[in-house]
Amino acid sequence: SLLQSYRSPSRSGRVRPWLSRTTTRTDSNASPFGSEADWKADVDALADCAKRGKAVLAVANVKKRESTEPAEQYEALYRYITASFLLGMGDRHYLMFYAKVPGQPECYAPGEEVLPTFCDVSLGKPQGDYYQAESVFQRNFQLGKVLVNPTGRAATITLEGAWHSDKGEPVSSPLTVAGHTGVLLLRHGE
Repeated sequence: SLLQSYRSPSRSGRVRPWLSRTTTRTDSNASPFGSEADWKADVDALADCAKRGKAVLAVANVKKRESTEPAEQYEALYRYITASFLLGMGDRHYLMFYAKVPGQPECYAPGEEVLPTFCDVSLGKPQGDYYQAESVFQRNFQLGKVLVNPTGRAATITLEGAWHSDKGEPVSSPLTVAGHTGVLLLRHGE
């Protein structure tokens, strides 16, 4: 499974799994994602920490991509994790990706790990809390919007105004958001 475990602080101050969607089955069709209710509880925990002014370092522990594995799969996973984090994040919340090959010693060459291109996207400050509309969780930012579909089913939403993706591609409405997908949108002209 690509998705192994995520950590965030609980109310007691102890560390607990965040977005931990691990599967122990060896079935290649097994989903590494948990239920929508579990995902929502984890995002709500981040939002609660934000409301209470608590600092959070969420660590996304993902399996390191091997050269034979498709980069697109990892880019989509990183985008889903990042978008989920952005839904609940506060001013003092930070997300770190930790990638390692299971069963191998940690060994990184300088410059080996490159963050996905969307990490350079600036959405500005959050404009309110996250909400669910048309079966997709959303949060508005000064310069854009974050969408997350934590279910296994595609959902179609209507977008008001002109938008483009974090890659600069125009996005038209209605927009279909695949299951277990995060989308970062920028207002047209931003």
